[in-house]
Amino acid sequence: MKFTIFSFFLFLTTTVFSQNIVVSEGLDVRTDRTYELLGDFEDKYMIASYSEDAFTLHNFNQDLFLTSAQEFNLPHKKCRIIHMYSYEDRYFVLYSAEEKDTLYIVNQSYQPNFEKIKTDTILKLERNFQNYSFRYTFSEDRSKFGLTVIRSNEIIGYAVYDIKYEEIVQTSAIQLADFDFYDDYRKSLVTNSGIFYLIFEQNNFLYKKEDHAFFIYKLREAGEMEESILPMKSLLVYDANFLYDNQNHKLIICGLGSEKDLNRAELIFRVKQDPKDQDVFEYATFVFHNNLLNDFYGNDRRAKFDYLEDIQIQDVILMDNGSTIMVLEEVQKMERMTSSGRIDYYGSRYTVDYHYENLLLFHLSSNENDSWQKLLPKRQFSNDDEGAYSSYFLFKNPNHLRLIYNDEIRNENTVSEYIIRPNGASLRTNLLSTDFQKLRLQVRNGMQLSGHRVLIPSMRGKVLKLLMIDYLN
Repeated sequence: MKFTIFSFFLFLTTTVFSQNIVVSEGLDVRTDRTYELLGDFEDKYMIASYSEDAFTLHNFNQDLFLTSAQEFNLPHKKCRIIHMYSYEDRYFVLYSAEEKDTLYIVNQSYQPNFEKIKTDTILKLERNFQNYSFRYTFSEDRSKFGLTVIRSNEIIGYAVYDIKYEEIVQTSAIQLADFDFYDDYRKSLVTNSGIFYLIFEQNNFLYKKEDHAFFIYKLREAGEMEESILPMKSLLVYDANFLYDNQNHKLIICGLGSEKDLNRAELIFRVKQDPKDQDVFEYATFVFHNNLLNDFYGNDRRAKFDYLEDIQIQDVILMDNGSTIMVLEEVQKMERMTSSGRIDYYGSRYTVDYHYENLLLFHLSSNENDSWQKLLPKRQFSNDDEGAYSSYFLFKNPNHLRLIYNDEIRNENTVSEYIIRPNGASLRTNLLSTDFQKLRLQVRNGMQLSGHRVLIPSMRGKVLKLLMIDYLN
């Protein structure tokens, strides 16, 4: 059954917003499968569900009626799907295939009508007693993906693939024996032009502060690797986000740090790498404004509280003028023990509470007059659900940002949003109610389809639905 809701007119300064909201009929899900939104393909929307060696494509028409489902098997039982994704008018299956002493990494493309287009073998790896694992990352324009190969605790190889032209850009074995993947690895990035970055961090401890540094490896062509070292002697890193500015060709690190305490964020730092000289970095720091600290702590703030705790960097948005907007979220995960009786220790079990609360936005600009900081109140509580229904979805538009979130984590609730202008002006509004819709939205797993449409999955019990929001203005 499908519901169409025409609702709400939102006023922000002189602009009028309205939206059309459509809910799909339900799809029964299997607990042994992974589900991916593939997006829209002309006259339909597609969801992929997959196990190790098989996948199903679920097709919804423009009105979000479920029209068909086609199931496919990979060539043989020793295939393992790594990821499924889409690009423009195609979708892809990235998988591994075992054959004798070799492990192949294969990328298979399909048309929306399920016809195969091209099969590319991206990597050939020698099999031994140690298993491989993989990390993938996409470029900003989604035209490239980078694949990192891990064996034991070391990165041993990588590949960059051009999705648009369906060809290998570069691939090579690498040796980085000085780094432990699980302790030192921080991020892999691929640029729109196909350059691959690996970033590591070591000695982020007070007693090793003098040796604290980021190690940046730039891989432009297979086998050609440039190393840059970013010393961080004056700062301990509380959290950091890594991204590439494809417009200005700069690697950027935005983070939170402190001088002595890893459990506190005392300031924001931003580092930009010079594209002409890999060893030159532009370093800037920003302090927290008193108004923001007062909003964060409320009546509990003491004069000495000039830091933040229990926060995570969730998003960093690059602006056309070279400035940056950083989105933080207050997150706490707490374990507690429950039992059926007062002293029934053997009948006790642990339950995990998830608190996703305030959002904090920081506009970081070299012009101090243009910088702003803002706290957006939010309260979300749940338990034993991995926080799947908490947090928010960031919807980007040239004129504003939208932060969409569930007001409360329960079966019937209100979905709200904050609309943010580039100058920091904001408006909070109720977007829709899920009463009587049998929806439970996993908002943060949404997919932006265009400058005015977003698709959000709902999982209630074992029924998956889609919710489409079309901002008409």
